[in-house]
Amino acid sequence: MAIRASAAAGPLAIAVLRVILPYDTTDDAAATAAKVAAAPAVESAVLWLTYLALLTLLLGALITNRQAMRAPGRWRPIASQPERRPRDRQVRCPTSSTSRC
Repeated sequence: MAIRASAAAGPLAIAVLRVILPYDTTDDAAATAAKVAAAPAVESAVLWLTYLALLTLLLGALITNRQAMRAPGRWRPIASQPERRPRDRQVRCPTSSTSRC
């Protein structure tokens, strides 16, 4: 259960990170640098949340894929499965020692 809960930590970290960013994405470089310099504690939290998201987003994708592979019904064909190829038909040889296939 703890592993499933950690799957939500990545998207949650990104959501919190986007809320506490001290600058807007439309700001120019000088305004962004000034806002980052004015709030070093917030920028430290942004860096830690980015690190947490980096570690947990891939884990969340793997856990979601595993759950989709195990789930019966409509999600199983969507999950990444290896493509199954039909087996080649093999000709059975007679069991006598004189004949070869």
